[in-house]
Amino acid sequence: MLRAAPVILMASIVAACSTVPDASSSPAVQASGADLSAGASPQTARPQSAIPGPTAAQTTVTPRTTPPAAAFDWGEAVAMTGSDGFSMYRPLFEFARGVYVVAELSRIWVSSDARRWDVADSPVDGNEHIEIRDLVADGSGFVAVGNESIDADEDGSPEDSRAVVLMSSDGRRWQRLEDRRFEHAAMNFVARSRAGVVAFGYTLGGVGASIWTSANGTAWIKATNETGLQVAEGVQVIAETDGKLTAFVALPGPTLDESGPVEVWQTEGRADWEKVGALPEQSDVYVHYAAHGGGRWVAFGVAPASQRAWTSTDGRNWTQATSPGGGGISAIVGWAGGLIATTSTGSEPGETCGGSEPWVGRSWLSIGATWQALPPTDGAAIRGLVIVDDRVVGIGHAIRADGGVDPVHWTATLPTTSVQPAPEPTSTPTPTPKIADGCGN
Repeated sequence: MLRAAPVILMASIVAACSTVPDASSSPAVQASGADLSAGASPQTARPQSAIPGPTAAQTTVTPRTTPPAAAFDWGEAVAMTGSDGFSMYRPLFEFARGVYVVAELSRIWVSSDARRWDVADSPVDGNEHIEIRDLVADGSGFVAVGNESIDADEDGSPEDSRAVVLMSSDGRRWQRLEDRRFEHAAMNFVARSRAGVVAFGYTLGGVGASIWTSANGTAWIKATNETGLQVAEGVQVIAETDGKLTAFVALPGPTLDESGPVEVWQTEGRADWEKVGALPEQSDVYVHYAAHGGGRWVAFGVAPASQRAWTSTDGRNWTQATSPGGGGISAIVGWAGGLIATTSTGSEPGETCGGSEPWVGRSWLSIGATWQALPPTDGAAIRGLVIVDDRVVGIGHAIRADGGVDPVHWTATLPTTSVQPAPEPTSTPTPTPKIADGCGN
């Protein structure tokens, strides 16, 4: 549990500015923060031990100083051994039941400390026709969804698809569920509400957008609820807080090349959703990330073709907001005390066009309505974030001297107040990739 910032009692302020204390400023009758929060007053709080107050001749005034801001330190990036194959572009990263899980393409990795990783026991591991598109976790385990491309005539052009649903109670051993409702379909999103699991995708054969739900992740139905299908039609991002799901849903635009405004829908169930609001822009809106923390919602995306941010205190009324500086959002996570987002600036590893600015990972903290820069991760970038107790754990990649990248992770203690100003990163140039064919290859 996060500790609240210390409360400075009014009685103490009076005592510091007085030359002769009265009875209410004496240590014998000062109330503690816990006493005041319970409704007691300084005059009626339970007395401490009978320590006599100072006399007028003994009284001195000690200037009060503001406590220094807390420090935030990602520390050194730590190599993730056994994680060969991570691309880390936008990893599916979750933590539950004492283990970390990362999924990319058809492969799943698991670790108990984010440092030493093993390939999970999965029936789809290495299947080049399968792509895991989303991953969710809670106290009961993990659910991953995606699709399997089916090329029955082996002409190199898949003509069918099958939705993929994987389950695991411990992140190490996975089971693929078989269900006729998964045929001729694909799943792109999965989320868990207080009522169970919800997946969104599409069905071939002219059916279009589809929604599947499960109370336990094992037995699934293909729902026909009108509101659920409306969400499925244009869902871009789903975020969860306290068992409530919030979906950002794009409406059709005036042409096939344009999207319309984005509506906000919520549910605490599975297939029945309620429209609760909309983002202020009216066209070409796309939401890439959303999260809740510190008593407010934030969402990040583009509208139109420029980076945008939006915020809301209730999930219903949204306004444009200030985006963390420098680069597009690469990960975001929220907790009761606030939000942390990561970005990167400069030339990424393997980039063959553009400038040669140093590649720098940047992090931002929001405790309240503004964003504050955290220490940068020079020559490395954080691509995934999870909260584990009072810590935040990030995964990403760091540049090697030869221009390649290595999967790495960071761990930091969650701040409870504003933090010290972040230093400017050192200017380490991104190594130039050795590519014979030049730009664009």
